[in-house]
Amino acid sequence: MVNNELKVLKLITRRGPLKVRELCMLTGLHETTIKRVIKPLLTRGVLKLVSDWRYSINSEMVIEESEQYRQHVKQATALEAKGFWLRAVQVWREAMLVARLDASRSEAKENCDRCAINGARNYVSYSGIETGRIPENTLREDCQ
Repeated sequence: MVNNELKVLKLITRRGPLKVRELCMLTGLHETTIKRVIKPLLTRGVLKLVSDWRYSINSEMVIEESEQYRQHVKQATALEAKGFWLRAVQVWREAMLVARLDASRSEAKENCDRCAINGARNYVSYSGIETGRIPENTLREDCQ
């Protein structure tokens, strides 16, 4: 459910006020699912209903993320760009701990999982630590 909330919030933030049917088309989710996602967001005050049955972000209620979280995101993104996936995993984990918002925490977790997958993909050793993976080219040489 958190992923659906995050999708809806990102779309409304990027595109402005949207109707339920527009959200359905953009996310690929069923209308009932969108309504189940929107209802708690309305009660918490994150979203507000504007004219013509469109939902928008309640600007009065928007809470800013901490500077510490932003620094972690910046650092993790830089590590990802350099290909240091396992280091980025650690920084994303730290970002999850300092995040104020659930949406930010969820985003950090998804990025952490993605980096962990990329870090384990084709590496036999990382910083001198053996991962226990056998390189594919070694297997091919032994089979021939």
